[in-house]
Amino acid sequence: MDRAADLPLAGFPPGCAYRRAAVRALEPAGKAFHFAYVSASYENVRAAVSAGLGIAALPASTLARDHVVLSEEHGLPALIHLFAIQS
Repeated sequence: MDRAADLPLAGFPPGCAYRRAAVRALEPAGKAFHFAYVSASYENVRAAVSAGLGIAALPASTLARDHVVLSEEHGLPALIHLFAIQS
């Protein structure tokens, strides 16, 4: 696999719902990707995106001013909607 051609992702460790959403959208679409940056911190993942290390699946409430929401218009599959549930 040619990592230079892969889509670089900035994301959270395995088990995170946002990471799963990204992987579950990209794999069936045939998009090659790799995790260029991984952190359990929203701030660190946001900083990695701002620094250009990769793209990330983030909640809209955490987006920085310099972030751009990518969509199918940019050649990426739509992400599933995630819901927070509290008991």
